[in-house]
Amino acid sequence: KEIDPETSKYFSEIANLFDSNGVDLEERSVICGNALEETRGREYEIATDYIISHVLQTLLEGCELDQLCSFLRNSASVFPAIAMDKSGSHVAESALKSLATHLENPDAYSVIEEALLSICKVIVEKPLEMICNCHGSYVLRTLLSLCKGVSVETPELRGAKSSKALAKRLNLKTSHSDENNLEFSHQGFPDVFSYLLSGILSCSREDMKYLQVDQCSSLVLQVYTALGLMVKQDDELLEIIPLVLGCNNSANGKEEGVLIETDVAKEILESLKDNSFSHLMEVILEVAPESLYNELFNKVFKNSLYDLSLDRSANFVIQALISHAKNQEQMGLIWEELAPRLKDLLEQGKSGVVTFLLAASQRLQSHEHKCCEALADALCSKNETRISIAPRKEIDPETSKYFSEIANLFDSNGVDLEERSVICGNALEETRGREYEIATDYIISHVLQTLLEGCELDQLCSFLRNSASVFPAIAMDKSGSHVAESALKSLATHLENPDAYSVIEEALLSICKVIVEKPLEMICNCHGSYVLRTLLSLCKGVSIETPELRGAKSSKALAKRLNLKTSHSDENNLEFSHQGFPDVFSYLLSGILSCRKEDMKYLQVDQCSSLVLQTALGLMVKQDDELLEIIPLVLCCNSANGKEEGVLIETDVAKEILESLKDNSFSHLMEVILEVAPESLYNELFNKVFKNSLYDLSLDRSANFVIQALISHAKNQEQMGLIWEELAPRLKDLLEQGKSGVVTFLLAASQRLQSHEHKCCEALADALCSKNETRISIAPRLLFLDNYFYSQDKSTWEWAPGAKMHLMGCLILQEIFKFSSDVEVENTRKESDHRPTSGVKRHREEHAKDKNVSFAGGKGTKQKKSKTSEATDKPATKKKPFLSGEMIGKNRHSNKLRI
Repeated sequence: KEIDPETSKYFSEIANLFDSNGVDLEERSVICGNALEETRGREYEIATDYIISHVLQTLLEGCELDQLCSFLRNSASVFPAIAMDKSGSHVAESALKSLATHLENPDAYSVIEEALLSICKVIVEKPLEMICNCHGSYVLRTLLSLCKGVSVETPELRGAKSSKALAKRLNLKTSHSDENNLEFSHQGFPDVFSYLLSGILSCSREDMKYLQVDQCSSLVLQVYTALGLMVKQDDELLEIIPLVLGCNNSANGKEEGVLIETDVAKEILESLKDNSFSHLMEVILEVAPESLYNELFNKVFKNSLYDLSLDRSANFVIQALISHAKNQEQMGLIWEELAPRLKDLLEQGKSGVVTFLLAASQRLQSHEHKCCEALADALCSKNETRISIAPRKEIDPETSKYFSEIANLFDSNGVDLEERSVICGNALEETRGREYEIATDYIISHVLQTLLEGCELDQLCSFLRNSASVFPAIAMDKSGSHVAESALKSLATHLENPDAYSVIEEALLSICKVIVEKPLEMICNCHGSYVLRTLLSLCKGVSIETPELRGAKSSKALAKRLNLKTSHSDENNLEFSHQGFPDVFSYLLSGILSCRKEDMKYLQVDQCSSLVLQTALGLMVKQDDELLEIIPLVLCCNSANGKEEGVLIETDVAKEILESLKDNSFSHLMEVILEVAPESLYNELFNKVFKNSLYDLSLDRSANFVIQALISHAKNQEQMGLIWEELAPRLKDLLEQGKSGVVTFLLAASQRLQSHEHKCCEALADALCSKNETRISIAPRLLFLDNYFYSQDKSTWEWAPGAKMHLMGCLILQEIFKFSSDVEVENTRKESDHRPTSGVKRHREEHAKDKNVSFAGGKGTKQKKSKTSEATDKPATKKKPFLSGEMIGKNRHSNKLRI
């Protein structure tokens, strides 16, 4: 229900009254009480209204305790729904924080406990919905903190890692176990906390597996077992942690060391590479009693430390494991696995593991000298002096002062253009031989950016050539990356002048030659990856401001997949701002792809390197010959050179691809591959990788986006038929599991390929309605899709007042309207030939046929013969492979798809 105008006006007047500061404390309390009384029976509608919710927050923060508790008791039945709403969640937060302020009064405990219990009773009836909602999860963490007596402002309870935690792991605190950093501001409500906690943990084992890897629910699990809130409560933790890990039983009645079953240990090991689960495991290792830590160490981590250390998520778990090692024996086992690979860890950017290894050796007084020796060997060869281990030189005071004066001069705007150019040239000349130190200095780097943006082209190119040897190091630095970005963007502005191409190409080539010597380090670095994507875009001639090249999915991409563009293949949304440098682009890309197969497997799943590969492939769209070389290499196959069509992907590689699709970074990469892949390669991927696995992949939180991409780029009706056979019988399951995106793209593909359209609509209707129900309820159930499928009694379901419409449900309905429109026109035309009509109506129908105008009144399209592309015989030309460094263009003609 919408808020009526009178209610809106009433709360607006209260807001204006409070803003005017013309109300004393006594009057304010009376106004708050009356206003909160007005919300009775309409708590959900008012709390979730974007404007009035702000007024309600003010009322809850300024009212008396009895008024506050009365509001919470009255709204208890809809509290989860309020908490899961974007606006309502702020109201719920304000109410809980306001409760916390009243806890200074000991007499308030009983009435507050009653209000909290009324809320918790409703939450535990259906805890999963709230715990997995981004807004609901946040409110639930506040509620747990309040019940435990912990300050609701503690940042660790929001999922943040504080500097205290880092200091504690690095032995900068006196002990790992003697301190509890949680701020206990009051005695808490232990019975309510226990009741709420048991309600959340009472879910099935399958649900718990999902909660472990869902980002929102994982944060809740981390908080209450902060797992943080239970720290040092060993008996309780021995019951809770096994349940959180999906074990069959808690410690009740079990002997020490037998809590984790073998099959569960394997599942934990596989899940450690998931981002959300890795955060949860970090907290578990931090608070686990010693007996449980020892069991986890021996059953899960032993003999897997190095492999886990290389993973972008699991390596943080290994850091936590090492920093909480209990004795010298465990330190010895860690040392045996990691010490021989110290150099590899540093080269792969996993220096955190090495840091905590050193810290643990110092804390446990074990292997200290050996750690230092191994580190020295990793950093220096036998012939080198150990003095090179020391950090880089600092900027001398004179240089700092010089650049500071330039900054002040530019800020004063007292320099004309000609003088500015001279100053920039002189200042850039001062950086010669010290480019790295100056570019990576936090303060001077900002001045250097200004210089690079305002200098002449020859000065800019001179700086880039001089700094080429350290360009990757500059690009991988937090401050230096901004300098590198500014230099490349400044280069792009000079490309309007055709005479500038040769000097710019020379500068870019000098940079790329250094990058390709050791590309892995830069491509896997978060800052270096960003700079590398800019460099690839610049070399390709694409605008470096294009958001898609930063890993963002634009609304254009969604519109394209849903047939809201004229064609899947006729448009290239990249903004080509200049002709680019094809030879440099080819040289850089071949250098990146020339790594070993093992390295490429790592690049597929690393977040930073995956983005670089996505960008490179996106820039190659519609260059089929080159893509047939590149994509197999990215997928760790052999390239297309000398191979027949359909034999690029080996069977064992296909299995590896299938397993990797559930990785978040690899799934994003595969989406791009399916979008740009030539038809022959798409067909091979479809048949060898995806066929017979569509439903299982559709249920995965990462792989389901790959399936959406696969469906939206299906090439023919035969493929549509195979997709239909696998997914159509499980349409209801997909909707219940929240994978409506797959259903949306299935409908869009059936409309685009004109295949299974009627069957798709029928299957969707069966998924939303039982045989005895009228089909008129389909539309509202689609509009409020999640709301409908979350309800327990679907036969009596009605959408909640003020409920938000479901995006994918609306898009599904839009696709259905496309079907019904086509069918209606066809039926009209067919029926007009058989049914009797009045003379006037018949004349109008005949006139519409003659003019190619549908009788429905819309403009028709003239009937054209469908054209198909014909193969043309062309003389064979001997071409150099793309990755040799030379790109040769090819004219292509593609047919437009009819909508």
